[in-house]
Amino acid sequence: MNDQETRISSLVGAVEADPADVELVREVAFNLCEFVNSYDIPRARRGVYLASVRNHMRRLAGRLDATGLSRLAWLHLLEDDPAGARKYAEMGLSKDSANEHCQRIVRRLDESVV
Repeated sequence: MNDQETRISSLVGAVEADPADVELVREVAFNLCEFVNSYDIPRARRGVYLASVRNHMRRLAGRLDATGLSRLAWLHLLEDDPAGARKYAEMGLSKDSANEHCQRIVRRLDESVV
């Protein structure tokens, strides 16, 4: 139906229904980041989506691969939390030092400090 907000709400609901499904949570985070970056969503509504998925991802952090951790880091960036973003990007690099997504986040954070 091309209603992206309903689609994202459904995806977030799927995570709420099965928060232990690592692949589901990881893919929903990717879709959520794309959604937030592509549409003008009021900050309060955006925060509800981000907080829910981010909190589930934090609990799964030890089971996420480097790309999953980069998605968690992006959720933190979207909420203006550079410390959280750095934490998870660096955790991702400790699992895979060549992960381009985590490297990009760390570079972005380093450039914003200068």
